[in-house]
Amino acid sequence: MIEEPSATREPPEAWELRESRELLETIITCAPVGFALLDPAMRVVRANQELAQIGGRSADELVGERAQEALAPPWGEALAGPFRRVLESGEPVHDLEVAAPTAADPGRDHTWVASWYPVRHEGEIVAVGVFVTDISDRVRAERGLQLLFEVGEALDATL
Repeated sequence: MIEEPSATREPPEAWELRESRELLETIITCAPVGFALLDPAMRVVRANQELAQIGGRSADELVGERAQEALAPPWGEALAGPFRRVLESGEPVHDLEVAAPTAADPGRDHTWVASWYPVRHEGEIVAVGVFVTDISDRVRAERGLQLLFEVGEALDATL
């Protein structure tokens, strides 16, 4: 028996699109790195909570705000240069480090590495994506090792 198409049943393309959007939303929400999508005016179109906590806010509060105002300084300034380079050149900007305190932890510097990339539709850049990874623990460990090395060299020199 052949089933007649049902008006209530989605075509496979609609189901696949809905499933893809749900998967993308899950990835963005659960990612252990900060993510934001910025429009050409540098307004936040989408952000996840990992990125929002830099500014001590929720991801929903960031949407619609200009990135310079949405995130605590020096993030606004740190975002502006790479953002403009991506828009002007169409090329991604990789692995730039930013060190600053956060609204959630104002007494201590954190270090992040960030990468920006163009998001195109029909060849035109319609947005800029940014991924941000907190590398503070690694940086502190490297500084501690460097200090131990320097103390060791100083002790060796005195002997």
